[in-house]
Amino acid sequence: MNNRFLTSCISLCVAFTAAVYPHDADAARKKVRQKTHKVTKKQPVDATVRADRYAAIVIDAKTGQLLYGRDEDQVLYPASTTKMFTAYETFVEMRKNPDFINKKLPVSRYAATRSRTNLALSGGERIAVKDLLSTLLVHSANDAAVVLAEGISGSEEAFAARVNASAKRLGMKNTHFENPNGLPNPNHHSTVRDMAILARTTLTEFPEYAHYFNIQNYTYGGVTYKNYNSLLGKYPGVDCCKTGFTNASRFNLIASAKRGNQRIIGVIFGANTAAQRHNDMIQLLNFGFEKLQNPNATFTLSPAKAQPATGGYAPDPSSVDEEGGDVNAAPPVAPSSSKPNAPRVPTPSVAAPVASPTPVVPQPPSEEPTPVPVLPAPVALPVEPTASGDDKIRMRIKITP
Repeated sequence: MNNRFLTSCISLCVAFTAAVYPHDADAARKKVRQKTHKVTKKQPVDATVRADRYAAIVIDAKTGQLLYGRDEDQVLYPASTTKMFTAYETFVEMRKNPDFINKKLPVSRYAATRSRTNLALSGGERIAVKDLLSTLLVHSANDAAVVLAEGISGSEEAFAARVNASAKRLGMKNTHFENPNGLPNPNHHSTVRDMAILARTTLTEFPEYAHYFNIQNYTYGGVTYKNYNSLLGKYPGVDCCKTGFTNASRFNLIASAKRGNQRIIGVIFGANTAAQRHNDMIQLLNFGFEKLQNPNATFTLSPAKAQPATGGYAPDPSSVDEEGGDVNAAPPVAPSSSKPNAPRVPTPSVAAPVASPTPVVPQPPSEEPTPVPVLPAPVALPVEPTASGDDKIRMRIKITP
């Protein structure tokens, strides 16, 4: 009886405190959630917490020489650039069995439920690898990625293990993938350097399949899909590779261009708009070719870093989302007692010349990958993706009672 009375009193006190001091109550609940949420050391930077989510690199595809780098080893979300690795593993199977490209793979119920962008496949139907690979790279179809993964390895989990083993072999030291499409997962991460290594390896090892990255339009099921890579057909020599977008990563792009016997590869993570991604890559590729001709050339790709906007999220009406998501949707909720702020949309600019970056050749694969630099861990809450495209994402905070 005494215990029951004591429990009732405590409950009334907590309720009264929450009503009178709501801010303190919220802070207490957040503290509990933070203690119960395990943050891994390799968890990528949260764009709403850290302002330096932007990273870029350009390398000589022939030698691997670093021509320009900005935060090239920062661990970030790759989004749908992940699908380039899915294509790489598909090429491996095509090399083993040339008829694999015509094989029809079954669509599982799990694959059919992958969020957009997708082909709206139905469980039980079968689709040829050629269609899966082409729509994977043109339309960035999330369901196609899973069908390929399951067809190659039996399950998404087994395919992820295969990809991670390949990443270690290729020397992608800061990469860990959990799925074949880049849909949101806190342990799914990479760097622009690692993705440049992947692009270089893919184009070098499988030149006979490189044309799949250069398909500008592809028709499947009576629908014609346009490639989200806006540089194809517009920037001379661009013939590769893959775009990506989630609210957490923002706009990513891997691109490669060839002039004569020279080829360079550029990677950008974290552009605030599709237009910025497009324009920054043009600057990056222009400098890459200039650097090959003039080793003393200097350059700084320095769009304003994403800074918290005042007064909440201010959408940019001129933004065009190339990948089925909502550019003007608020980013993941920041762990703050106030409403989350969103980054401003910066204008790309070229700063005054600085000292030329020291050319660095990416290190060859090692048996034991170098540990990922420990990042300042963002204050993280348990999150659960509820909808995503290529990749539209809404994040819902799960409040632990």
